[in-house]
Amino acid sequence: MKVNMLIMALGGALLLTAAADAQRGGRDGSLTLYSGLNFTGQSVTINQDVVNFQLINFNDRAQSIRINGRGSWTLCHHSNFNGHCRQFSDDVANLNPHQLAGNISSARREYTGGGGRPGGGGYPGGGGYGPRNGIILYDGPRYRGEAVEIRSDNPNLMGRNFNDRAQSIQVARGETWEICEHGFYNGRCYTISDDVPGLRVYNLGNQVSSVRRIADNGRPGGERPGGGRPGGGYQDGSITLYSGINFTGQSINIDRETYNLTNQGWNDRAMSLVVNGYGSWTICEDANFGTPCRTVSGRVSNLSQYRLGNRITSLRPEGYNNGGGYGGGGGYGGNYGQDGTLTLYAGPNFSGPSIVLDRETYNLTSQGWNDRAMSAVVNGYGSWTVCEDANFGTPCRTISGRVNNLNSYGLGNRITSARPDGYNNNGGGYGGGGGYGGNYGQDGTLTLFAGPNFSGPSIVIDRETYNLTSQGWNDRAMSAIVNGYGQWTVCEDANFGTPCRTISGRVNNLNAYGLGNRITSVRPY
Repeated sequence: MKVNMLIMALGGALLLTAAADAQRGGRDGSLTLYSGLNFTGQSVTINQDVVNFQLINFNDRAQSIRINGRGSWTLCHHSNFNGHCRQFSDDVANLNPHQLAGNISSARREYTGGGGRPGGGGYPGGGGYGPRNGIILYDGPRYRGEAVEIRSDNPNLMGRNFNDRAQSIQVARGETWEICEHGFYNGRCYTISDDVPGLRVYNLGNQVSSVRRIADNGRPGGERPGGGRPGGGYQDGSITLYSGINFTGQSINIDRETYNLTNQGWNDRAMSLVVNGYGSWTICEDANFGTPCRTVSGRVSNLSQYRLGNRITSLRPEGYNNGGGYGGGGGYGGNYGQDGTLTLYAGPNFSGPSIVLDRETYNLTSQGWNDRAMSAVVNGYGSWTVCEDANFGTPCRTISGRVNNLNSYGLGNRITSARPDGYNNNGGGYGGGGGYGGNYGQDGTLTLFAGPNFSGPSIVIDRETYNLTSQGWNDRAMSAIVNGYGQWTVCEDANFGTPCRTISGRVNNLNAYGLGNRITSVRPY
């Protein structure tokens, strides 16, 4: 009872201070939050960390913010600085684009200058503040503007809405990271262990697409076991689009058939391109490969010569030889398409819109493809199981090669879930003596199974996930496999709430860890 009264008293005192500060515009370095857009509505001003906005009666209410004076603040979805967080150093009239409107539960002040946080030292990092662990990317130079904190390897920053946006970086003390121009650690890469106030020194301003921690494990250059993607660097047959002529401006790398670039935010944006390595690509003005289309290879410094400058909406590869590309001695096989993916088509005979699946998918509704497929191609070696119901509910059929009409399996316009059945390592597939290991699944992902001994429906997770409810997998896992090298931390509560356990290899019954049907959040260790 006394503890509760003390918390209420502290919360009330902070609220009174906040109300007074709001009336006079806020103290230097303080943060004012408003319940309405454009700094309108009720407001509260804080000048110290708040671990739970319920204490100040402002939980999940803020729609806009003002930062008074110098400094920056980190705002988070959940209490105790958990969940989705963003760092700001300027006023924001509308928090909606940052996915924080009406969804802020904690905030902390990030101190600048030599003094750091009260008590001396501040956060690690040359700027006087910075990440406690991992790195912080900023979309402005000298650690200004919107920021995103990264704590584990991220092969594609599009998932954090920060692709080609970073202009400065802060690194936690004692850590070393690799930053790369393109997704999946391709293109120009540099290793950093100190803060970088301006990425232009590396010629990477607004050009970072992937980042990963370089661990002290004796692997030269921080490469993944197996030597990374063989075949001569970024000679993988993918295509890189640039927003400016002569390969300038923002860029995106694409390694598969894409029937509408709107999904990637790149519709009608490309002005130049590079086909990396062997082969050619077909680029089209309209979605679903609608004409006019052109076939290109090599380097195209100005797409206006094809009358497609700022007009490309869909594109697809036309094939590669095995002199390089995704392998030639490992990696993703010897030919483009020999990667065990599954392509579904909306029409028979491989016609109409299509989608490429590269992992187990327990419900195609999330991709907008439930009950749409009429034909299919299993690219390369192996086979896939396709099922009528979600979570691999029967009836199911195993397919390989090319199926020009799924009615022959009784599944025309009836497929809801699909999963790969495994690949061999005969000269390609997922491995063959290099790349991401010798077998499918040697990529550090985590596979959770609904039953013990790796039975029942399953899901593959390749990144930090603070609440499995969004995937429909809260409290469902009974066994698990850490694919390849490394370890994962699995936790009972959301946001990595205890109890947590660190696992590796194969766990045939999670009851051994006291976590059978109790896992809610996971992250690579």
